[in-house]
Amino acid sequence: MKRNKFEKFTQSKMFTLLILLLIEVVIFTVWSWIKQGGNSFLTLKSLTTVVGTMTIPGFLALGAAFLMISGNMDLSAASIGAFSGMFIAASIQYYHFSWWAAILTALIISAAFGVANAVLVNEFHFQPFIATMAMSTVIRGLLSLISMDPKAELPIATTITLNGKMADWFGNHPTDQLSFIGKYVFFQGKAVEIPFNIIILILGVVLFGIILSKTKFGMKVYLVGGNPFAARLVGVNPKKISYILFVNSAVTGGIAGVFFTSKTLQGASIALQADMFTGLTAAMLGGISFGGGSGGMGGAFVGLLITRAFNQGMLSINASSFATTAFSGVLLILALAIDFASQRRTVARALKGV
Repeated sequence: MKRNKFEKFTQSKMFTLLILLLIEVVIFTVWSWIKQGGNSFLTLKSLTTVVGTMTIPGFLALGAAFLMISGNMDLSAASIGAFSGMFIAASIQYYHFSWWAAILTALIISAAFGVANAVLVNEFHFQPFIATMAMSTVIRGLLSLISMDPKAELPIATTITLNGKMADWFGNHPTDQLSFIGKYVFFQGKAVEIPFNIIILILGVVLFGIILSKTKFGMKVYLVGGNPFAARLVGVNPKKISYILFVNSAVTGGIAGVFFTSKTLQGASIALQADMFTGLTAAMLGGISFGGGSGGMGGAFVGLLITRAFNQGMLSINASSFATTAFSGVLLILALAIDFASQRRTVARALKGV
């Protein structure tokens, strides 16, 4: 029995992902050794860096994974995250919001963007790719409006840096709490440091994984992604599921923006721009198909590890930012190719069974 379980695991997508991650680690370890005259990749410091940079793209991946399983996609999540972070910075700096009020309001606005995406897709029948890409452009444009200082003649359209001396309505300093969310590290100065934000991400992955694999709602998501017509026949409302998942994607994007602002203590119009496709790439590498109906949170998490380890590996060999961007595109193409091949195998097996 144990042997059968092991054989089944070796034939699974997760095993392939782990092998891919191992190959990536070996390549960058050897490469950094050759180029730097010593290992600068497979170190505790590099591991801590990889873990510390997973939170923002991680929450983007959570929202993307759910939507992709249902057969949809969202290209506006990163822009929503930038808006969320900018709103938090502006509301604290200019209007003296408390930290929790700023975050709560930002997430409510993020949810509203998700509803708008769902309306475009479900009521106006836009393709999700077109609808969310257009929404992303609109949101990036709105960033300059919320960055406007009411006491200045000209808007601040790029960044808002939080002033630690600025007090909220209650005389507290919101930057202290924000800094805790983004920067606090357990066991700081010890051999192994654990960032607070990665604990939140892991809890999110576990929670979303349980919802997806152990609840009726998760079963409905798979059913809608696999066959929306069959879903309707058994009483599932694909439109309702779509609304919930677009809102979820927008809110997780907003949470990514919360972590960006809490870590940098600023809102930025270009925030999360480089992460626009990170969530999609991680989800597809993790076995979640563009066609919907397959994949899970465990695979998406390992896919995220692969993408972040790749970025850290490029840093370890002193690759230019241009090269990193180019090879990140190659990684996205690889993810699409793996997804395409997987869909072809699924169709071939289905035809054989007919």
